[in-house]
Amino acid sequence: MPVSFLTEELVRSNATGNSYERGKVYYNQGAVTSLVLRGDTYEARVQGSEYEPYHVMVVNQPGAVKAACSCPYNYGGLCKHMVAVCLMIIYKPDAVEEALSLDELLAGLTTEQMVQIVKKLVASDDKLIEQVEMMVEVLKATQSQPGPKAQGRQELPGIEAVFVRKRLKKAFDEAADYWDDYDDYYEEYTNPGLDEVDSFLELFTSMINARQERGVLEAFKALLDVYIDYWADTDDEYVDLSMLYSTGIEITSLLAEALLGAELTKQEREQWQKQIKKWEMQLSDSWANSRVFLVMKQVLKEGWEEESLKRILAGEIMDAEEAEGAEAVADFWGEEQDFEDEEDEEVEISDDEEVGDIVEVRLHVLARHERWEEYLNLARAMKRYKEYVQQLLKMGRQQEAIDFGLKHLQSQSEMLELAQRVYANGTVNEALRVAEHGLQLPDHTPGYGNVKLSLTEWTMGVARQAGRKDLALASAWYVFLKRCTLTSYLNVKEIAGEGWPKLRSEVLEHVKKEKSDDAIRIFLREDMIDDAIKLVEKPGYAGGENLRNIKAQTVLEAAASKRPEWVIGYCHPLIEDALARVHHSYYADIVRYLGYMKQAYMSANKGGEWGEYIRRLRDKHRSKKKLIELMQKL
Repeated sequence: MPVSFLTEELVRSNATGNSYERGKVYYNQGAVTSLVLRGDTYEARVQGSEYEPYHVMVVNQPGAVKAACSCPYNYGGLCKHMVAVCLMIIYKPDAVEEALSLDELLAGLTTEQMVQIVKKLVASDDKLIEQVEMMVEVLKATQSQPGPKAQGRQELPGIEAVFVRKRLKKAFDEAADYWDDYDDYYEEYTNPGLDEVDSFLELFTSMINARQERGVLEAFKALLDVYIDYWADTDDEYVDLSMLYSTGIEITSLLAEALLGAELTKQEREQWQKQIKKWEMQLSDSWANSRVFLVMKQVLKEGWEEESLKRILAGEIMDAEEAEGAEAVADFWGEEQDFEDEEDEEVEISDDEEVGDIVEVRLHVLARHERWEEYLNLARAMKRYKEYVQQLLKMGRQQEAIDFGLKHLQSQSEMLELAQRVYANGTVNEALRVAEHGLQLPDHTPGYGNVKLSLTEWTMGVARQAGRKDLALASAWYVFLKRCTLTSYLNVKEIAGEGWPKLRSEVLEHVKKEKSDDAIRIFLREDMIDDAIKLVEKPGYAGGENLRNIKAQTVLEAAASKRPEWVIGYCHPLIEDALARVHHSYYADIVRYLGYMKQAYMSANKGGEWGEYIRRLRDKHRSKKKLIELMQKL
């Protein structure tokens, strides 16, 4: 069985507190009904609130949690189903069933056998034929790669515009038909037209990455013809206009890359400019008509010939903001357009997707065509320091990347990424130098993701490996204070080593301020039963005094032999109340608590009292046959 790279801390740092706690409950309740490892991907089913279980996929890779779930959760980080699966992988590796990956399954088959499989699959699901049709186009579009630059590149036939137009029009017609028959406001709906646009953009991207830009231009035009027709005729009562706008920006930004990489003639540029005007006229009633095509218009107007851009690419301008004539350079900075006076409250557009990103488009094209020095010059002049450093690393100029990153990178996420890349290159001390610098930067991370915590955890692990005990301990201490878990507690204890006795009391005082299940685990590990009991009895303690309180059960199990009187006193009223109130589905929980009581009675040398209590209980509830049957196990 391959070793999993997941840790509890890694999972917790990639989920909101609520998702993590709910995921832990799912895990404890056995909601993960199947778990299979195929290659480097775990596939699982999790029983949730719906009748059909949710499908979860988790990729086994170091340093990150890459997962997907079929549930509708979309609030950042891992959903509760993903958390449950991750915890299952970590704590119950024996439950993982290994299966052949798809590559392994197909490895021994002949072409004829694989064709038979595809035909049978299509026969069982008539929608699959459309996916096969799309895949055939992908293969035709990418079946050969461009040769070396000096030899030119082989142009493929390209993607048929007729095919694109037919497929996309059919999908948007389906969307229109849906709203004609619409009668359920709460029904979940996915626009088939937008799904088809996504599929085509993936296809176009593969062509553009193969430097076959000209092969996608007519297909792009067909896609935009259909898309703009749909947008112009759409009733905003039913369709999310902000979604149409953001998808439009995605389309036109990718098309801008194709136009720029195709190195159009002057006549071709003019034809595309006329086409854009036609599309803008179709959207004339929309506030977005001048925005959505802005990057394309800049590319067609300037190409690579604009004088200030040429100076940047040649390395003559190192900082676009400070350069003489910076107003001209602003064209490439993306700040020359101001739409603040345009008022329309129908759609909210965030700042980073207002008009697309002309600098990003240019960088993508330069990288695709391996114009590395020009890429570096543009990234540096436009203050795209992350891209600049990443490219230096790809080119093997690590020390230059480190020195520049330490001076210019301003976010902890960027410093963590740089440190990880440097570490992967085998230079541990330099990686730690980058990480230490990053820890001094302010943490501006919003929402659930605490980047500083992730950076500190990473630093702790590498510092331990490098023998930097002081740095490792300082990092472990920070992580523990921010996230008091059994894992973070043990890290402090193990790294402190001989110095642990001096730290122990301070660490445990901090634990006493917590009320989580991890605090209970820590107390039980340190044989501090009374402190664990106080947490269970603490007013407002998460979970309450009920039969399915996992935290209370943990303490009861540990305390039965050491604090039997407390266990008896805790369980007795709960059991009596439950028998008077709850549904028979709780009988197994009642018997579990009776088991804790039995163990406590026996530890207190009160076997006779236990026998009398259980006989009285059986007599009183003898009509509850299912309960009596379960009690026989006691």
